[in-house]
Amino acid sequence: MVSDELFERVLDEKGSACIVCGRTPEEWLDVDDDADGYTRTQEEIRLHHVNGDDSDDRVENLIPVCQSCHVHIHRVDEPPYRKWHRQLPRGHRHRWNQHHAEYYEGDPITAAEAEEQFGDEGGSPESVKYRERERTAE
Repeated sequence: MVSDELFERVLDEKGSACIVCGRTPEEWLDVDDDADGYTRTQEEIRLHHVNGDDSDDRVENLIPVCQSCHVHIHRVDEPPYRKWHRQLPRGHRHRWNQHHAEYYEGDPITAAEAEEQFGDEGGSPESVKYRERERTAE
């Protein structure tokens, strides 16, 4: 867990929106139950350790992500998560879903290689499906 001071430094440098889907906490649904029976309770941005080392708290190793994108970075090897997914060591690629079959089994790649190979792949983050339920920021 990173300190509050480090958390603020990362947000000051990289912004308070999710690096993957671009959503901010102010845009997330904050009600417990809507007409569809949908529940969304996350209230804050998370920090992802790009290289998978939870003890490596350098600002350059941390990116702000929403919980949905954070889970997908660790378990899905497809755009737009692939760039971040392939930088993780194998043991961190699927830890939230041990039986998920889509994670990449090759060696980790550097941030520069990931950006060059997958930086413009596009893809729609899974979390954009929540936009229809979000309030507009006022």
